[in-house]
Amino acid sequence: MAAFSLCSLVQPIALSSAVVAVLGMASLGISEAHANHHGVIDKELMELLNSAKRKSHASDYKGTISVLNKAIKKYPDCLWCYIMRYKTKEKLNDIPGFLADLTKAVELQPNASNYHLIALEKTKYKDYPGAISASNKAIDINPNFAPALGLRGFLKLTLGDQKGGCPDIKKASNLGDISAKRDLAKYCK
Repeated sequence: MAAFSLCSLVQPIALSSAVVAVLGMASLGISEAHANHHGVIDKELMELLNSAKRKSHASDYKGTISVLNKAIKKYPDCLWCYIMRYKTKEKLNDIPGFLADLTKAVELQPNASNYHLIALEKTKYKDYPGAISASNKAIDINPNFAPALGLRGFLKLTLGDQKGGCPDIKKASNLGDISAKRDLAKYCK
């Protein structure tokens, strides 16, 4: 994802055509429906995002979620709305809600790295089958994505599937994943 943060924009509401051309509407989590042909973002969406940001900075997490719920109701494909809401839910320790919003954000911008992020988060909360499923999606998109291969292999080993885990770890190791090289030597002799 681009380093540019839509959420830090307060003014101007209009993005320059150069920014839109370089980053693209989708990379900002904004569909064409949120902006006109000049790249002007819907003012209401910007106001909602800025309100959520202010509430979050004030540690009003329930208020943040309330504002983001309104934004998502009106703009259901707004990537930044889901990103902000999943980060807020994580602060509230709402793990199912956090993972649901993270999954929705990734569905809006699917790529191997984003599915790997889901796998890492599910691993953190010991949802190993869910983490393997997310790793599978990352690998479907990019069969040579070493971090997802290594994680999937390690998770399979954790669940007792050495025949399934070691080939993933070996492939990740061959692709240069340092953790996989260590795991290969330790678990797959």
